Amino acid sequence: MNYLILAFVLMSESFAKTEKDPKPGTVIFIHGFMRKASSHWAMDKHFTNRGYRTLNWSYESRKYKIEEHALHLLNEVTALSKKYPLQKIHFVTHSMGGLVLRSLLANKACPIEALYGAAVMTVAPNQGSIMARKLKHIKIARLIFGDQAGKQLIETEEGKFDELLGALPDTKKYLIIAGTCGANPFIPGRDDGKVAVEETRLEVEHEFATVFAGHSWLTWTPKAMSLAYNFIEENNGY
Repeated sequence: MNYLILAFVLMSESFAKTEKDPKPGTVIFIHGFMRKASSHWAMDKHFTNRGYRTLNWSYESRKYKIEEHALHLLNEVTALSKKYPLQKIHFVTHSMGGLVLRSLLANKACPIEALYGAAVMTVAPNQGSIMARKLKHIKIARLIFGDQAGKQLIETEEGKFDELLGALPDTKKYLIIAGTCGANPFIPGRDDGKVAVEETRLEVEHEFATVFAGHSWLTWTPKAMSLAYNFIEENNGY
């Protein structure tokens, strides 16, 4: 019951304003490691209620490497680009979902519709995660993370995801949202409990914002929804 009350409170702002006319462009949501599409349910509703076409993409995060997930997503993005040519494809990601997006955008086969518009990355370990790297020394953690994308998360050294995932296009506009409701003694500086604020930064030009929220529930906060929506709205035109 407490979770239902919390969901209602968090969603009240999302449902407060709706628009009947559909907007051009599609927003794709990419969840994080060992999560489901339901983790973006509130964010998805926030956009659909305001006229956006959305795809809340789900994938088996433990089953493949990050770049393989990106290839699977490429199929979805390519289909959308053919169905809605010259309409921008935007993205909102959570945690490892941001790394999947980076691999997608670096792929030469990525359609032009996805290379423009906006990408909102929430709590993404773009520079790697010191907390994840500490877990590689714990046997049970290695078993849980598996030998595919999870292994990449716990073994990739600081700053090395750029080499693994490829270069991001400068035609895309990027917003990084980091969480600050953490006090993890193993993470230097401010953090969301799992990822340091500074670990979310990109090497390419980007806008940056923080939300007082933990890693797992940041995308459910009204502030994160508002930041993501406003940024995509600003970058939906031509």
